[in-house]
Amino acid sequence: MQYSFDSSSLIEELKGDIYDAGDDMMVWAYWVFMPNGQKLYVNYYYVNGDAPFGLTIEQFDLKVRQEHGVVLRKKMPAAELLEIFKKEDETI
Repeated sequence: MQYSFDSSSLIEELKGDIYDAGDDMMVWAYWVFMPNGQKLYVNYYYVNGDAPFGLTIEQFDLKVRQEHGVVLRKKMPAAELLEIFKKEDETI
């Protein structure tokens, strides 16, 4: 089974968010496990500041689950997630 995921739009969005909010920005990073067990980061949510699209975190959780099925999330520096998205974009 092949899995395809394009993170280029997430990369550009997160770059802009980091530029606006600063290097110490924290986000909730969402990931799924692919059938081969590999972790794939698929989205993020703002820890501080405006909610994306005016959604609460609970609403955003539901939106991500509807798109990707079972997802997990953890808090991490946005700059770290940006590097993960870049690596994913190179390999997937």
